[in-house]
Amino acid sequence: MFKLPRRPRPPKIPLAPPGSFALHNYFSALGYLALLLGSCIVVLPRSTDYFYPGGHHSQSTSSDRPEHPWLTPITAHPAGTAAWCAAGVAITMMWWGAKMARWWGTPETFGERSRDAILATAGTAILLLNAITLLGVPVSHILESALLSLTLALLTAWPIVYVLGIPSLYDDGIVARWRLTRLVCATDAHDSKERALAFPLAGTLIGAWVGAIPLALDWDRPWQSWPLTPLVGSLVGFVAGGYWAFIKSALTALHKDIADEQAAEAAAADVAKAPARKRKNKTK
Repeated sequence: MFKLPRRPRPPKIPLAPPGSFALHNYFSALGYLALLLGSCIVVLPRSTDYFYPGGHHSQSTSSDRPEHPWLTPITAHPAGTAAWCAAGVAITMMWWGAKMARWWGTPETFGERSRDAILATAGTAILLLNAITLLGVPVSHILESALLSLTLALLTAWPIVYVLGIPSLYDDGIVARWRLTRLVCATDAHDSKERALAFPLAGTLIGAWVGAIPLALDWDRPWQSWPLTPLVGSLVGFVAGGYWAFIKSALTALHKDIADEQAAEAAAADVAKAPARKRKNKTK
């Protein structure tokens, strides 16, 4: 029988070995990350019916302003939605922290680094809860505020502490403390690996702050319940910060390649001109 010729398969892109950071692997991982974080706020709150058969989500506020039924399972119980989101983000950040640790070449074990990440996440959550309360959130919404603080702490503290650890307070930890302060406080990243840690952290805080703006609008919509919009803003900001880090690193690498190519062309031109200069000197 006549067989059609097979097309040659494109070469497979090798995975980055431990301790190396490849932008194409980071870009593909960001797609999975966006899908998982989106599921934390969209899919998980709808799974409550599996644990409470016969339960029915109904619009609990603003009955004179009906919302789309697709949003009702998310907005009906803001505390439950925040709890599902925090649980999903915790699992996602464990996966993301392990992947980042592999790219950085750090051990991927739930040992000392996991302990440091848990302590840092808990401490960050307490600080954020105090800050949110001081910004004017009523104490009656302390549960929702605590769940939002936990989600923000998981997005900001867990990955960077799991990868870098908690620096020592003694002299041998000066460089590590300086690097952690530079990444967290100034978002001053020097390479692609540092950008992958610092930019999502900044994006999370900016997204949560921007997400709180709709709460002040007098629209009386169910989705304006605390803390739904800051939750969505923080998740979107984390993913946006990741893509921001990828674009910045890709542009930096492109500029470096162009500069190296121009330097190589200039060196080749100098080599080509060298014989002509020798002949010119001999004629003189």
